[in-house]
Formats: sequence, structure tokens, C-alpha cells
Amino acid sequence: MTTFNRLLGACLAGAFLLAGCGGGGGGASSAGINGGGAPAAPTSAFAKGTITGFGSIFVNGVEYSTSGTQFRIDDNPGVESDLRVGQVVTVQGTINSNGTTGTATAVTFNNDVEGPVSALDRVLGTFTVLGQTVRVNATTTYDDSSLAGGLAVLNNGDVVEVTGFRNSVAAGGVGEIVATRIQRRTGGIASPFEVTGKVSNLVGSTFNIGFLGVSFAGVVPTDGTLANDGCAEVKGTSFTQAGLLIATSVEVKSCGFAATSGARGEIEGIITVFRSASDFDIGGQTINTTASTTIVTNGLAGGLRANIKVEAEGSFNANGVLVATKVEIKPETELRLLGNIQTLNATASTVAVNGVTVQLSLVTRYEDKSSVRVTSFDFADLRTGDYVEIRGFAGTVANTIQGVILERDDNDTRHELQGFASNVSDPTLVILGVTANTTGAQFRDINDLPMNRADFFAQANGRLVKVRGTWNGTTFLANVEAQLESP
Repeated sequence: MTTFNRLLGACLAGAFLLAGCGGGGGGASSAGINGGGAPAAPTSAFAKGTITGFGSIFVNGVEYSTSGTQFRIDDNPGVESDLRVGQVVTVQGTINSNGTTGTATAVTFNNDVEGPVSALDRVLGTFTVLGQTVRVNATTTYDDSSLAGGLAVLNNGDVVEVTGFRNSVAAGGVGEIVATRIQRRTGGIASPFEVTGKVSNLVGSTFNIGFLGVSFAGVVPTDGTLANDGCAEVKGTSFTQAGLLIATSVEVKSCGFAATSGARGEIEGIITVFRSASDFDIGGQTINTTASTTIVTNGLAGGLRANIKVEAEGSFNANGVLVATKVEIKPETELRLLGNIQTLNATASTVAVNGVTVQLSLVTRYEDKSSVRVTSFDFADLRTGDYVEIRGFAGTVANTIQGVILERDDNDTRHELQGFASNVSDPTLVILGVTANTTGAQFRDINDLPMNRADFFAQANGRLVKVRGTWNGTTFLANVEAQLESP
């Protein structure tokens, strides 16, 4: 994978683009690239975000060279090949003046929680691990070797590793982990369970992380002083009779970045504390905006607020606050396609699947789950006829999708189209400009229960709908299933 392949489509996509060609869509200087003079010296940078690709490592729309990078994987030395697309990592290094390339001196990955699954609810898309509520959504990636079927093949008692972003919506003010990647752990429970999060109810030798009680009697916390509202990582293999995890180690963690003043920062996550549009937290990192901050809404009404996903970029001040030059709101990825690529446009970085055009960009998450298993998978590896799943949100051009996730798999007969229904008239409806004919389909409601045809068509207009069937080049033959996906 090369920077050129990513930049070619992203910078020439014209009307499809949501913003310019900087990291995460920001407008960065191109001095030294197009004859505009010598490039400026690289800037010290800290980033936290989801891995979207390899061949170097892509985080928040920036390609970081990993030659000579030190990798830490769950507190142990590692290598780049230990990492997976969809994992949330912290990058320390430098970023170039073009805003899209840099060099990583250190890349760190730690699971948010690792332990046995309980309270699995496939309808709500939630389960519990070590007292932490885990929520899955359309941006969750599942490890193909152990969880190819997603929640449908996950069971209570399975041991999983979860990475993602905390929100602040769970009962009691304890945030959920909104998972970006889930992997089932095989081979028993010989290695420790672990959880990272904010400390609460610290009394004597016990405290809480979320709804998990921890006993650390006889264990000396490392790397700092344990305190309420601080962050810590706990490991253990057994529980007390009262259900507290018996810690074998407690490591104090920084809730935000330990960044130097003037360093560039790029952080992806969910707004967990919202004091105002000019003062809020993403996880444990405080973000300030100013009158000159660019806010990219991507069509999402309501502006900045708690529990929406954003990416903020700017510079750290002397107090460790990230003063943002740009904040981009990340809409829910409600739109979905499953089928074969009909056309590819390398110049515009677009593909067409089931009659729908998809804009791909620097921040699209690519993963090859086919038998080919290309590690540094990118737009350049796609071919007409490839069987892909694409998830994203509405593009700036009507009836297009801004692609957030593209996964390639081995060819299959299953084709799906998911979007908001219009022009509803039994037996047809229109999704993303494509007419779907439901003759012969089975109908299901939002709880995946059967419903009759009349009720489906009475409720479908304006609703998020998924249809399954085949694409004949002009019409989607939804002769397998049609399902309501949202109220």
C-alpha cells in the first residue's frame, strides 16, 4: 500500500469529498510537494485512533512510516504484524507538512477489556465483560478467524478481547465500550484477564472500574499513584467469593496524552464529557475549540454534544489541552452494501456495488478477509467483481455512500442493500436511488421476527430497511428478505 494510492482518489474526488486532503480530511499545506518550496520540518505528533490500513500504519487519515518503530502490544514488545485493522492505538512520532504522512517512533495497543462474556443480548447488540458493558454497531469489526459470524456465533462464557471507545451513557454514569474490534480468545483462560478504565470507589485495597470490583491487597500499583477519577489497567486470573477480580498487577495510566506543549494532536473517540461546544472531553483528553476552529458536521444535525463520535486535531497547550483547529463529527454508519464490485474509478477513488456509488478516502478502513489475505490491503488491490461488504454514511451527492469500512471476502451469492426507503409501493421501494422489488421476499421487523407484507409496507417509508436478494444490473431483486432496521 502506498500513500499515492490513498491520496490519488482522496484529493481528486471532487464533489464527493467531505473536506480537503489533510489527515482525517483537513486542509494541509503541500509545500515541497508541488513545487511550493522546501517542506517544513516534521512536527512532533501524538495520535489516538482506529487502525484503518497497513503498509506503514494508517491512523486518522495519516500514513505513519514504521521503519524503526517501537511497538508495545498489551504491555509487551511487539511487531507491526501483531496489530489488526479496527484496533485503537496510540501513535507518537512526527507528522509532515502535508498533513497526511509522518513517522511513528512508538505505537501502543492495549485492549480495553479481556475476559469472559456474560449478559449477551444479540437484539440490543450488547454484552458484558468484567463488569464493562460492550456495545457493537456498524463500525465493529470481528476477527475473521474466530468470530466471522459476529454476535451470531458469540456465546456467554466465551473469552474475548475488545478494543474501542468509551461513551458515557451506561447506567450509573459508567460508560460503555463501543467496540471497534472484537476477537475471541481460544486456548482456555491461562493468560490474565484485564481491564483498563477510570478508577472509582477507591477504599483501602479495593476500587471499581465500571461495575467491576477489584481487590489489590498485597499488590503495589506501578507507574504512579492510584486515585479516584484517574485511570488504571488491572490484570488478574481469579475472583473473590464476592465477585471482585483479584489483581495480580495494577498499572496507573494517563487518562489523556502526556504531550509536550506545541505538539500536534489527532484524537478519535466519543465525547464523554460535554461542558460546552468550546470545552469537552474525548475519553480522558480535554479538547478546547476557538472561534477559528472548523467544525465539520457531515450533515449531522445538532452540532457537538455528548456521546457522538468525533475526530479532533490541533495542538497541545502548556496545560495539556488539545486546542482544536478542526473537529469532525463522525455520523453513524447506517448504510450498507454486500455484493460484487461493478465498476472502479481510480481517479475518483469510487466503486459501485448494487447500483450505488461509494466514495472511499484516506480514512476508509480496509480489510481483506478473503482467502488471498492481503495484509496491506488498499483501493489499489480491488478488482471488478470482488465480493465486498461496505458500511458508511450518506455522501454529499444524493444516493451515494461515504465508505467507512470496506471488507473483501470470498465470493458469495448473498447480496444486500441497506438504506432509508422512499417511493414505497408494494411490491417495490427505493433505497439509495435503487429500486428493490420484494416479490417473493420474507418480511421481518426490527426484532428479527416475521411480519406480514401489508404491515411492512405500511411502516417502511422513511425507515432504515435492509433487503437481501440479487442485483440484475438495473433492479435489486429482493426476493429473499426485507427487514425494518430502525423505528
